[in-house]
Order: sequence, then structure tokens, then C-alpha cells
Amino acid sequence: PISRQGSRLNLAMANPLDLGTLDELNFRTELDIVPWVSTPSEIVAAIRYHYLGAAATANHALCKILIVEDKEKVRKTVTRALQEEGYQLVQARDGEEGLNAVLRHSPHLIITETVMPGMDGCEMFKTLRNNLDTRGIPVVGFSSKASKNEEINLLKMGFADFLPKPLNLELLIARVGRVLDLVYPE
Repeated sequence: PISRQGSRLNLAMANPLDLGTLDELNFRTELDIVPWVSTPSEIVAAIRYHYLGAAATANHALCKILIVEDKEKVRKTVTRALQEEGYQLVQARDGEEGLNAVLRHSPHLIITETVMPGMDGCEMFKTLRNNLDTRGIPVVGFSSKASKNEEINLLKMGFADFLPKPLNLELLIARVGRVLDLVYPE
């Protein structure tokens, strides 16, 4: 079950057209069964709530984030901070490696330095937006050369958010959660 509202049971199903199963469950439970095609996070939250007795909370373990940064120390620091929050992390050293990682790992969110040698974060972003399979992935940019104009330009380009360097990890974590909640409300 996803949820129960009075005599109505919202049920996650792989095949919501399986009328035999719906009729059997209706007969056995005397509830009105409403089939739902559900996301993995909805199913995990429902299992935690209905079977494990835990509160249905957002499951960060289902969210995969790609961090694209040429400076190893920054990349590892951001990776460690987000892993402590329960996110799955993938790392790349530049935009080209980041594009390959996007295709291999299908992240829910990308965090990228906008100024890097080789393919930078802005070029990577433009390439992602030109591909039907990747254009919907939210991207958060950050830069040590941050200025008000750069932030405005990146937000106008379609970046989900922007942070100046040096990064405030608490602010980064809060903004990552906000972007994920906005893009994946379930």
C-alpha cells in the first residue's frame, strides 16, 4: 500500500490493469482498491511506514548525484558531505568525464564547477540541454570566480541554482535538498 484513506487503499502495482488481483484484494480486505503506478521512493516510503513502522520520510539513498569538479580536494569534500546525508555520489574531473558519467549513471542531480580546464560546466550544461534524455536533469553550478552577473547568467541559462566558492557545505546540502524536492516531489 501507498496510503489508506478511510475505506480506500492506494496500492502500488507493477500492472495496475490486473483486475483479478484487484478483485481478490477488494474481497479479502473489504476496501476500495485504487491501483497506482508508483515511483521507487514512494514504494520504499510505503514499505518503511506500513511494514517496518518507520515514518515515511524522503529516502536520500535513492538519489544519485554527480559532482563535476577539477580540484580533487573540493570534489572529495563535497562527495563526503553529501554521502553523510545519505546520497549516492558519482564523481567526474571535467565536463567531458561528467557527460560520460551522466550517460552511465543517470544521476538525479548534477553539481558542477562552471570554470574548469577542458570542457567546463557551462559547456557540459549546454550539451545536456541539447539531448532529450538528459535535458531534464537539474544542474547546480558553483564557481570561485563568482559574480552577480555570472549567477544571473547561469540562472537565465537554466541552472537550478548557483553557489559561490568557497562552498558553505551546510548551504550546499540545503540547496541540494531543495532542488531535489522541487524536481522530484514524491
